[in-house]
Amino acid sequence: LHLLMVVIPSTFCAVLVMSLLVTWLFDSKLSNDPVYLKRLEEGLITLRGNNALAIKPRAKASVLLFLLGVLCVVAYAIINSPGLGLVAKPLMNTTNAILIIML
Repeated sequence: LHLLMVVIPSTFCAVLVMSLLVTWLFDSKLSNDPVYLKRLEEGLITLRGNNALAIKPRAKASVLLFLLGVLCVVAYAIINSPGLGLVAKPLMNTTNAILIIML
């Protein structure tokens, strides 16, 4: 639990700082990228315009199942953490629970 309290905010801050640095220090416009312009001239890239890809219903369901699995793993790890002490003697360790839930 203590590890999550440190890792999640520090990861978020690192991603935020690095994205701001890349945005400010580099010219990140696609219209100025020479590799993109060369491929566009050669016809390797086709512009979609207003054509959006349709997301299939099964794709949405699979993403939701994956997120549910992640939430179950995090909940199991929090409940079984020794710092919280909700379960005195857990049935399995967190590593085995991750394997079982994600499979």
